[in-house]
Amino acid sequence: QGVAQRFREMHPGATVRVVSGETFLNEFISAVRHGGGSGMTGHSRSVAGAGGIERFRRQYRRCDLLCIDDVHFLASKQATQQELLHTFDQISQSGARLVLACDRHPREMKSGDGGFSPALVSRFLSGMVAGIDAPDASIREQAARMFACRRDLTLDPAALRLLVDRTRTLPGQTPVSVRDLEGLVTRLEAVHRLHASSG
Repeated sequence: QGVAQRFREMHPGATVRVVSGETFLNEFISAVRHGGGSGMTGHSRSVAGAGGIERFRRQYRRCDLLCIDDVHFLASKQATQQELLHTFDQISQSGARLVLACDRHPREMKSGDGGFSPALVSRFLSGMVAGIDAPDASIREQAARMFACRRDLTLDPAALRLLVDRTRTLPGQTPVSVRDLEGLVTRLEAVHRLHASSG
């Protein structure tokens, strides 16, 4: 989301598409299965289905920036991976940008254990691969303020410090994500609204 927002700021009017791996998969399946609706037979269904695929490809391949989050969701989905491969190539050839987010390094996603095809892993490695560390205290504090502001909540300094402290990663623990922090702010909002309505 941050990459997409910055890209829009730098390139007003650009076509930007941000989806999850699950959305990409579901839209691809829908384009294949339901491109022309129900009640068709034989040749008419295949022509309509092709129209659905063409619409799908236009949406994904004619972007200035395509961002796919949780791309690991497509592991072991061979037909969808093939479509992603062609989408990747088309976007690269057109000079557009592609950003993929995954829960592990591309080298750890090889096909032997239901991962990705060697061709896709090769494409993933052809770009810049960057790890994203767990947010430090100052970023967690900024994020907590932003999430609270979106919900019209005012957090006093003690509450903010508690949130930042509760979301630090201890040795041996799974790194805390910004989503974990957002979940805590959401719970705070729920408790706040509950007290407000009962008072």
